[in-house]
Amino acid sequence: MSTPAGFAVVDIETTGFGGMDKIIEVGVVVLDHELRRVGEWDTLVQPNRDISNSFVHKITATDVVGAPVFAQIAPYLASLLEGRIPVAHNAGFERRFLSREMRMAGAESNLADVEWLDTQALSAKLLGVSKLADATAALGISNANPHAALADAEATAELLRALAQSHSIVVKPGSRVVSLRSDPSEPPRLSRTAPQPAGGHWLADLFAQLPADAQANVQRYRAALASCLADRTLTAAEIAHLADVALSDGLSPDDIALTHEEFLRQLAVSAWLDGVVTAQERAELTELGEMLGVPAREVETLLANPVEGEAFEGVYLRPGDRVAFTGALSLPREEWEARVAKLGLRAAGVSKQTVVVAAANPDSYSRKALRARELGIPIVNEHTFSTLVSSVECTGEDGPSVTRDESRPDAADLFPWLGRPDVGSTAEVAEVWIAHHPHKALHALSPYLTLGEPVDLANSPAERAGQRWRAQFPQMLAATVADLRALPGVGEKRLRHLVEAVALAALDAQIDAQGTADPGAPESIVAGWTFLTGAPFPGASRDTLSALLEACVGELVEACAGDERLARIATQRWLGGATLEQLGESFGVTRERVRQLEVSLRGTFESRARLSPEVARQIATRFGPLAPLRRVLREIPELGEVAEPVGVTYEEYFRRLCGLWEVRDGWLIRPGLEGAALAAVAQMADRYGVFDPAELARALGTEESEARVWLSGTRRFVELPGGALARAASHQDRAAAVLSVTGVPMTPEEILAALGAEANVRSVANQLALDERISRVAPNTYGLAEWGLEEYTTIADWIGKRIDASPSGSVPLTDLLAEAPRLRISESSVRAYVASSGFQVADGAVSRSDESPEIIEDDPTEFKNLYVRDGAWQLLLTVTRDHLRGSGFLVPRGVAGIYRVPVGGEVAIPSRLGDQFVRVNKLKQTLSSTIRRFLEELGSTEGDRVWLRFEPSLFDVTPAPAADKTARGLAGLLSGMGIDPALADDPGQALREINAALGLLPDAPLRRAVAILGHRGQDDWADVLRAL
Repeated sequence: MSTPAGFAVVDIETTGFGGMDKIIEVGVVVLDHELRRVGEWDTLVQPNRDISNSFVHKITATDVVGAPVFAQIAPYLASLLEGRIPVAHNAGFERRFLSREMRMAGAESNLADVEWLDTQALSAKLLGVSKLADATAALGISNANPHAALADAEATAELLRALAQSHSIVVKPGSRVVSLRSDPSEPPRLSRTAPQPAGGHWLADLFAQLPADAQANVQRYRAALASCLADRTLTAAEIAHLADVALSDGLSPDDIALTHEEFLRQLAVSAWLDGVVTAQERAELTELGEMLGVPAREVETLLANPVEGEAFEGVYLRPGDRVAFTGALSLPREEWEARVAKLGLRAAGVSKQTVVVAAANPDSYSRKALRARELGIPIVNEHTFSTLVSSVECTGEDGPSVTRDESRPDAADLFPWLGRPDVGSTAEVAEVWIAHHPHKALHALSPYLTLGEPVDLANSPAERAGQRWRAQFPQMLAATVADLRALPGVGEKRLRHLVEAVALAALDAQIDAQGTADPGAPESIVAGWTFLTGAPFPGASRDTLSALLEACVGELVEACAGDERLARIATQRWLGGATLEQLGESFGVTRERVRQLEVSLRGTFESRARLSPEVARQIATRFGPLAPLRRVLREIPELGEVAEPVGVTYEEYFRRLCGLWEVRDGWLIRPGLEGAALAAVAQMADRYGVFDPAELARALGTEESEARVWLSGTRRFVELPGGALARAASHQDRAAAVLSVTGVPMTPEEILAALGAEANVRSVANQLALDERISRVAPNTYGLAEWGLEEYTTIADWIGKRIDASPSGSVPLTDLLAEAPRLRISESSVRAYVASSGFQVADGAVSRSDESPEIIEDDPTEFKNLYVRDGAWQLLLTVTRDHLRGSGFLVPRGVAGIYRVPVGGEVAIPSRLGDQFVRVNKLKQTLSSTIRRFLEELGSTEGDRVWLRFEPSLFDVTPAPAADKTARGLAGLLSGMGIDPALADDPGQALREINAALGLLPDAPLRRAVAILGHRGQDDWADVLRAL
């Protein structure tokens, strides 16, 4: 017997919602099959990218400095999920991110395909709420730390348990997670929730990992320490960097301790150079000694008496040195550049010649910060940088002459819309853009910017406004000046700060564009990259772009190393979708062996491929979360060309290999966009599903026009008069949405015309009559129930209501005729109804009749298509589309005569499929209720003929013979009456069958049948009988 499946409740926090965002925290609560808690685990994750949405989950770049990357935790996380049913609140989000990260880490599993248990869907169905906070609040479940992964996972587990206690939760078979690479050995972790050792020191953790007696060159560590202590303090990122250097160089604890003591001694020498140690110097050295693990008594000794020896050189700036800036600094960047230029310093990008980097957040893991750490360049905050700058001595009255940094383009390159080659400052750029381009997307401010370019506002006066900006626009540069001005708390001054940050991002992007390409790469590839990114570069062209794309494919070919099996895994599985089983059968090896080969290939490719992921990321960033494929191929036609030797287009190569977008129905779509759109619409739509597509486009970071076309094509949304969109899955939804925006009653024809849609008008009307949001306010005219208009049922009911509302018990006919046009009722209809049963007219006034309701007693013999068969009257009916759709329909009044139906009344006739109703309206028209259930049972289609059997206590529908449209004369008459046309060869027998069908004795004279047919208006058939 198989073991009952347990549950793994998962929650994650991420850097955002897009295809390039990463997981930064994972929390898992493990439950057994009876939902009892048996374990939990969580960790922060190093995303190796900026974290710009810290305001949501309170996780900063500093928090994740010592965290493992996802590849380190993937095998253990897979072991927690293995064999269990995955559970999450809004499971589509967790499924998308986890399956992608697992795949990139080489931990293949069925996470993307397995059936998840989604507590959000359960809450919406059982509680009527969707958000985790609302669902837990409804059941009295507390969550002390929302947006912390483990806390949210615990709350989700409690929610699942509470729902299971009162409702049956069905788990589909085969819902367990299966992973091909799991490891129960717990990896290093960094948890927000795990208790930290009291009195712990970073050196204690490091020393525990170092050999006791290693022999190593400590010079690299000494240099790294000098770089990190340029500002006399150690940040979390600097501590992690020192640990990496110590571990990689094999230093021992003694090496490090001695280096720290020597280093502190050098600082003490520097402090005693002027003969006195100030209180500030004493405090700095004491705090630094504690950071470096130097015993307090040793520090006191160094500070008690003057110390001689080699002084600490530290970081000093001299004229001609190169510095770099990043982030939104408190002092405008132009001001900093002007100051350092006057001192003879050069402001430029990060390179080996850079002496120091001034950053808004020294713990940042941005590309500039990573590059600086890689080169051993100190990263300091703005305050420390100002101290360094203040010590620079100028030569000459105005300082040395400094040439303009050639790495930065002039204004004509950076901001071509300005129309001039130079500009005073980025603040001036911001002011001009605000004044002249308030409705343009901000990424158009510079050709160096892409839609997904990050805007760094950390530690700036506009930091909180920037957080609100990012919350409303995940792709920040999709916003316009008008959008920013509408953000809460954004006045004109803060608006200038925000737009200036975009101009600064353009400066940084230009430097990045020059530094991204490998300096050793062929010039054609560098030119191809700059052509793709839009950055100016000599020789950039479509030819060089083709060279770049070919080089990308070359990375995959190179990773295969001429191995045919690896090449087939790459082309047939990664790019073609073949399964492990199919390849194994083709190779003549096991599925597991193919998986091993694939893992090896993936490791080789990911370790060597530099161009492919970057080009894919650039394409995804350029076109954003949504773009029509035809526009993509129009702008970059090379993506539609076949990439040799892999045999797919370049677009398919990047899509299938990197997974940053999908292509569906002619659209390039970022994974998860549809779910994000539905979630956003659920938040912003009104009760009728109506929403502003511009607002949705801003939330998704897409162009409004393209979002509108895409949504309208999904069949889940419709475009309404006035430009709004509505979420609509039925005729009722669409009609309610149209009525809500027009504000006036409309007919089904008018509603369909407003939508530009085609549908059966009667079917639409029938559906509107069943919707509680919609009421009929006039014949064939509908409005919203919330308008409070008088509900209309029938003309007779309307006349009756007017009579009943009159104190005299009557209403002038002229009043009814005057009101009728508003209700779209013709004058003739009014006159016909007041003259019908139930009303009377006297002296121009209409009142109710005192007479009893008229009973319909018409003889079925007098009505066409009614015939006697098997002892009962039956109606020969040709099936129409309306019958199949379930509409009621008119029948001969002779049917009402069979049951003596009163005018304005109805009778119910039993049948094997439920009661069948025959009704007579005030105009004495006879109607039958739907027969669709009978037709479905018979499998009838349009054009078929059926018999409707009307017995006093039984109704039924049976098949009738098909009409013979080629038969003429007596044979045609017999076929038209549902009688075998072959009887035309025996006129005597044919006449007996005709007499019986008309309700006559079989031997009745011919003239009787002729008379009945003539009375029925079937003179052509009467002539056929006369000819006999």
